[in-house]
Amino acid sequence: MTDVMLQISDLTVHLGGKHVLDNFSLTVASGEQVLVTAPSGTGKSTLLRCILGFLSPRAGTIALR
Repeated sequence: MTDVMLQISDLTVHLGGKHVLDNFSLTVASGEQVLVTAPSGTGKSTLLRCILGFLSPRAGTIALR
C-alpha cells in the first residue's frame, strides 16, 4: 500500500464572489510527482495558497503529511 502524502477533498474557494475552486479533490502518493497546468485564471495559485495555509477554503479538507 502506498502512503498518501497529500489528500485534498472537496475543496471550495470563493474569491470576490467568484467560485475559484469548486469541490476540487486530489490525492498524491508519497514519491509521486504531479504537475498542475491549466490556463490563466483557473485557480492554480489559489490551490497552492490553500495548501500552504495562506488562504482558508470555504469548504473541504487538506491533509499534508
